[in-house]
Amino acid sequence: LWSSEDYSTFNDAVGGGCWARILNQNYVNGNMTSTISWNLVASYYDALPFARDGLMTAEEPWSGHYEVQSPIWITAHTTQFTKPGWHYLRTVGHLNNGGSYVALTDGQGNLTIVIETMTHNHSICIRPSLPPFSVSPQNVTFKLQGSFQKLTALQVWYSKLNFKTHDSKLFKQLKPVQLLNASFTLELYV
Repeated sequence: LWSSEDYSTFNDAVGGGCWARILNQNYVNGNMTSTISWNLVASYYDALPFARDGLMTAEEPWSGHYEVQSPIWITAHTTQFTKPGWHYLRTVGHLNNGGSYVALTDGQGNLTIVIETMTHNHSICIRPSLPPFSVSPQNVTFKLQGSFQKLTALQVWYSKLNFKTHDSKLFKQLKPVQLLNASFTLELYV
């Protein structure tokens, strides 16, 4: 099941938040395994409608100049560590204090977990309207099962959209998380 043209939002920090939320929650809420962005590259002049409505911006693509915006880095949390043929695990869901998580695997012992904790005001898409919800800081514990019990550490990549100073931290590698008895706990912020 696919969600087509689900992202037609400005590619600023809020647009990155919209994209992070819908990439995860389209699967969590509707088992949608593909979310299609309209459009991938915004190649419109700022004076025209839909300027900056894309994952990145190239107002004059013939010049070779483009701007990589936050939605591209948000996309990387899912696509950088998966390949065609990977599938979502059924152990996905909403976090207790808001946000969501999904997990993907290649069926050969490789695992990707993507967690988002986007607040309502920082993840509003142009459409459809977004009902109110709240997200607050939380600690979450994951217990791996099956073939994933053999894992001893997980690599961690992190993005934090900054809505005040516009100094976002995008796709930064953190130190690995060590697993103890196939379990790990993360402190999640909003």
